[in-house]
Amino acid sequence: MSGISKYYGGVRKKRLANMSIAVLTIVAVLVVLITIYGQHVGNFVVAIETASQLILVLSETPGFEKPTSRLAAKGLTDQTNITYADIPKDELLLGNGSLNDEILRRYFAYSFYVKNVSTTPIDYSAEIVLNHSSQNAESALRIMVISDEGERIYAKAKEFPESEVGKPEDHAGTDIERNYGTVPFESLTRLVNQQSQRFRKDAVRKYTIVMWLEGWDNECTDEIRGAIMRMEMRFKAYRE
Repeated sequence: MSGISKYYGGVRKKRLANMSIAVLTIVAVLVVLITIYGQHVGNFVVAIETASQLILVLSETPGFEKPTSRLAAKGLTDQTNITYADIPKDELLLGNGSLNDEILRRYFAYSFYVKNVSTTPIDYSAEIVLNHSSQNAESALRIMVISDEGERIYAKAKEFPESEVGKPEDHAGTDIERNYGTVPFESLTRLVNQQSQRFRKDAVRKYTIVMWLEGWDNECTDEIRGAIMRMEMRFKAYRE
């Protein structure tokens, strides 16, 4: 708790009340049909159709007692801003399912498992897509994707100062105590795009997704107060 207090004492008093990250629906698909019910729901409803023998299944538990082609993750409302150093990563990696910070409302977190139930090794893509964002809120967003293939943190490329526009966010020039690098969002709507090759038959991979609003980002201001973001994560199996 002292680390949190120290952070909030140094950050520029940015409060982002009413931030709603409605995220993530995760699907193993070749064709995705998306239906979102309501304007402020925390979960997505996704219908899938596949005509392939390349099959991925999902589960919130490593035993795959209830394998499924879709998972609904609870969103987080009234989210405030923090920084990377305040993320309890080791603790989150031990958990399964929804791991949101429901008390202090600092981050969205979700852990789940992917399994290849095809008859052969497969390749697949994992994408996080932004379906809706108001008030340019994604400019302050950080998305950390952790799996046995490593950890990557994604963020929108720098928008300030002019000489740095388009470069990866690295928080240079701020008072952040623990600097970290980021991978720029691939496009305005496709934020994360990861490719995995030769995923073995019956292999299982755990993913932990953590999202927060970086208080040291130049775009993390009161102007995005009350913003809403809606995202989904898509898995697509293929063979080269």
